This record gives sequence, structure tokens and C-alpha cells, in this order.
Amino acid sequence: MTAALARDYPGATVDGVRVALRDDGTNRRARLELTYAAGSGPATVFAKAVDPEHAELVALTSGLFHEPRLFTSGIELPLDHPAVYTALIDEEHSDFLMIMEDVVARGSDPRDSTRPMTIAQVANGVRGLARMHSRYWGDRLTKHPALGWVEPFVAFAGLEYAPLHIAHERLGDTVPAEIPALSGTDSSSTSGRATSAR
Repeated sequence: MTAALARDYPGATVDGVRVALRDDGTNRRARLELTYAAGSGPATVFAKAVDPEHAELVALTSGLFHEPRLFTSGIELPLDHPAVYTALIDEEHSDFLMIMEDVVARGSDPRDSTRPMTIAQVANGVRGLARMHSRYWGDRLTKHPALGWVEPFVAFAGLEYAPLHIAHERLGDTVPAEIPALSGTDSSSTSGRATSAR
């Protein structure tokens, strides 16, 4: 943990780590409480790693290493996100580990399906995602050297059954024509899957 924090907290020496909260899903997640023998750093950090039982599924649906690669690429993300102190990738064993800011410590309130967000919170999140998509959409993604690892979207079996016509009707003329022109079997999109990293 000392090594994980060294870039952002030089001189800090961690002498104790306690698991304060563990919440596993498709990834393993934990809030860790830290104590220091020297220097200072955050009282808590958030750790995220692969759950081995879900690694194959995550690799298939959203890219197993997209999130750690995104945070080691140096790319500016135009939306609020936790500071990532360290992101390690072990491709041979289909594993990664990220040590990041515990956003709860700065007053954030991560939600789950049991506690819905307000309309204002959802709107704020959608605006942030829109800023990110617009910055790295199409050739703005493919021409960015630091994002060369992002694979273009490839349609997968069953996607053709998605009720895209409903989305198209609701979008109307509020988006560029190229977006509703995409179909459930269209693999030509170059928006990539970097934006699916969360």
C-alpha cells in the first residue's frame, strides 16, 4: 500500500490496513482503512480487482482491462471520477488491481439499485457521460495515440433483438443522424468501448 500511494503521497509509509467494507459483485471491491508510520495520506482508500469467477464474462461484455488501462493512459476524463493512485494489470492471470480515492471521504454517496438517484443526479451523470463521449467519439478516439488499445465496437449475437426502434423514436431529431442510423448488427462504429469502463 505504501508503494501504491507513493506517487500521490511521497513520504507516506503505511503500517496498517484494515478491511472496513467488502462488497463483491462482478468485481471484488473493498474500502480499506489505513494507518501510517510516517508521513500522511488518505484515511481510507477503495480497492477494486477482478472476481475470477466473472473474469471471462467481463472480458466478453466490456473489456477486462479497459478501466485500469484508461486510468494509466494519462487521458483527461471530462467528468467527475475518483483519483486512481495505482492500477496494476496481470494479463497472464486475467487480473487487475486498482487502488483509488474513497469518494465517500469527500462526501459522495455511491448508490445501488435499492436507493434510486434523483432526477438532478441522473441528469448530472448523463451530462458527464455526454462530455466524455463527445470528446472521444469516432475519429476523435481513433486518432488519439493514448487510446490505441481501445477496440472498436463489434456487434454480438442477440444484439439484433434489442428494441432499438423505441430508442430511435424517443431520440427523435435530438441527436446527429449517424446515431439512430446504427443498427443492432452494425460493427462499423468507432466509438469503441473505453466509455464502458466504470
